[in-house]
Amino acid sequence: TLNYWYQKTKEFQKSFCFKGIGRKNSLKGLIWIMEKIHKVGDKKEEITNTSEVDFAIRFLEHELETFFTLANKPNIDFNKTFIILEGGRSGGKSECVGIATLLMVLKRTETGTFICGREIQKSLETSVKSLLERLIKKYKLEKLFKITNKDILCKHNEVKIIFMGLKEGTSDNADTVKSTDQAFAIWVEEAQTI
Repeated sequence: TLNYWYQKTKEFQKSFCFKGIGRKNSLKGLIWIMEKIHKVGDKKEEITNTSEVDFAIRFLEHELETFFTLANKPNIDFNKTFIILEGGRSGGKSECVGIATLLMVLKRTETGTFICGREIQKSLETSVKSLLERLIKKYKLEKLFKITNKDILCKHNEVKIIFMGLKEGTSDNADTVKSTDQAFAIWVEEAQTI
């Protein structure tokens, strides 16, 4: 999270950053951070729908890179077939995978389905849907995603993020996952039990 990272930086940089934002809850405030503090982006670039997607991608990539740099661990390699993050509680794993999920969905050039699964999901409240909703609001990406009661839709490429339990007392749940239309990736939370 931004607050966590700024606490790890010099006090001057932290105060400079928050003065510059002026506590704005807008995409322009995030762009200001990227331009002034992290030297990302072009100040003269006009923010359009296309560049909003490009900016969101650059911003989320930077967030992941910053997290793994501070954690002194290698960043996620999206070219790998399987990516495993392990560690104790409150290590930021779910938050990182949530950012990576939004990044993968935004980068996709065609439609598809991203599955978020766990062993048992009794309701959407026990899924990672609330985490993804929080990240979308935190990074001001509401214009790019449509949040519904059951799923999350990326507006610019029609990629759908769905949530399901993988072992919910029925023997055909694996078939449900396999038959999900145009599934290109799956995030398995608490994967050690599956």
